[in-house]
Amino acid sequence: ICPTDHIKVRREGTNYRIWDRDFELSVCQVDEQLCRACGACEEACPWRIPRVVLRRGQAAVAVINPDVCKACGVCVAACPSGAISQPADEREPLAVEVEGPQPLLVYACGRSDLGACNELPGGVELRELSCAGSVSQAQLMGALASGFAGVLVLGRHESTCRLDGAEQHGRATVDRVDRLADLVGLGSGRVRFVEPSAGRGGPLSAVREFAAGLEASPLSAKPAA
Repeated sequence: ICPTDHIKVRREGTNYRIWDRDFELSVCQVDEQLCRACGACEEACPWRIPRVVLRRGQAAVAVINPDVCKACGVCVAACPSGAISQPADEREPLAVEVEGPQPLLVYACGRSDLGACNELPGGVELRELSCAGSVSQAQLMGALASGFAGVLVLGRHESTCRLDGAEQHGRATVDRVDRLADLVGLGSGRVRFVEPSAGRGGPLSAVREFAAGLEASPLSAKPAA
């Protein structure tokens, strides 16, 4: 995004070299045994990098070129069969283990600096993603079902993001899950996508504001003895 082209960037395979420093990309991979060739990854990817191909004498399968994959993870979230993965991405089932009045799960862009913050409110569990756009419906609904009072997805200013456009998938997913939560009686507003204000304190302020307005989830209530 440098307007003067002063920052030199060179990509070789899955490696970015910026100012004599190397950054390895966690590119997306397809498990051909699980792939249904449905094309969901083609539709979700902002750059149309995944392609469903028909190989001679074989079934159709999605293919992702590792040399051009942006490593945003949007196709991982969109794949209905779980055939696409990122080596460095953690998507295991959640359990509420944090302490606090209303447990809150935060999915944040890895560049939000929240991981190094020691001022998060009590009851907050943080998960960093390669891109906020890669959050899936299963992740959001699973968090609510496991007892989190709310889920906050923190994006990034798109004008300063190398993955410009990738967050749109996350915004749409959050909106869909919030409507579903309201339909099943959890109320609206428990799942929210926020683009924090500018500055290093923006993400932390967004977390504090969302946490302050949370009410207890009906799913977190303990049954009477």
